[in-house]
Parts: sequence; C-alpha cells; structure tokens
Amino acid sequence: MRGRAQGATDPGADAPLFSHSRSMGKFWFNLGLMKSERNKERYTFVGWLLAQSIFNRTKLALDLSEAVFQTLVLDPQQYDPSIAYLRGVDPEAARSLENVHNLPQGDFESMLQLEGYPRGTAREEFVRQGVRAVLVGAVSWQSEALAQGFHSVLDRESSAAYFGCARKLREAVCGEPAEERLSSKRVSLRVVFVVQCDEELRDSWPDLDDALWQVLDA
Repeated sequence: MRGRAQGATDPGADAPLFSHSRSMGKFWFNLGLMKSERNKERYTFVGWLLAQSIFNRTKLALDLSEAVFQTLVLDPQQYDPSIAYLRGVDPEAARSLENVHNLPQGDFESMLQLEGYPRGTAREEFVRQGVRAVLVGAVSWQSEALAQGFHSVLDRESSAAYFGCARKLREAVCGEPAEERLSSKRVSLRVVFVVQCDEELRDSWPDLDDALWQVLDA
C-alpha cells in the first residue's frame, strides 16, 4: 500500500532521524519527520559519517535496517525490491500487502479506487508497487539525502564494487546484526551466574538433577 505521511515533527526540534520499527526490529527512517532543508542536511551528514566509518575502520553502534543501505549501492530508479525481500526485513508490512490475495474481488476493486490505482490493476502488481512504496517511495527524500552524503565520500559504483550488496555494506558500517551476534555466542548460565545446587536433590535424585542442567544449558 502506498506510504502515507504520518504526523509531521517540528524540524527545529532536532527529532531523531531514525526510529525503531517494531515490525522490522531495527531502526528505520523516521517517517514522521517533516521534510525540510535542515533535516535534509542532517541526513546528508549522517550519510557522510557512515562512509567515513568505513575508511576509519570504526563500527557505528547503530542497529539500522539493511534496507537503509539499499540505495547506497543501487540506483533508486532501478531498485525494485520484491515481496520476498520485504518479508525478510519487515514481515508485518509484507503480510499486510499479501492479504490482498485473500480479498473478494469487489473489496479489492474498492481498495484500488481508494488507493488511487487504475481500475483493473492485478493483485501481483498492487503488491509489487506496495513493496516499492514502503521501502522506496515513503522514504525517498530521506534516502536521497543520506545517499548524497555517503556518495560524497564513496560513490555508488565503488560501493557496489567493494561490497556487492546492502547486507555486506551494513555489516561494514554497523557490524554483525545483533540477533546473529547473540545467536552465534551461547551464554552458559554456569559462567554468568553463581549457581547453588541442592545437594540433597543432587545426591538423591541424580537423574532429575542432570535433566535440570540439560534444560538450563540448552
């Protein structure tokens, strides 16, 4: 579905440029930020900072969505994200779009009219345009300003040649995604906490004691 402007924020209030998206589980462009020259300049500076972090080999403590980096390596005019990609970065938005396949034809035609789509638009085309609206159209001025700052240091062609894709560029700037970092490092409760065992339980019921530790160590 086409991106809708949310409650605009006073550009002089220095509102955050990125906000945490519950459905993405990452930080995404602040959709409530008012378009202004000041805010464009702020995004441009952040883009410059992202590129500088690469040359200075310094990871930034920003848990940004991979989708933020797409137009830094791809031409936004040619960037045509799929529903499968949206499903990976924003499952809730993907499910919302895919629900059109379950609508009766009459309801779907009413939705087309409400959303301003030409009559007769196929459901697959509706979904395709909806994905682009979420990841590109709704954040076009923000991503354009971000890219301007980033490409003042590292142009798009070089970014694509060095990193190949947005995921690798994100890791170069922000490091490994938090969920992957945590899943790859198992934490032992025996190491983190001081554990006191019931000696009577251990001596009288060794099988139960062993089963308990198997659960805690899992």
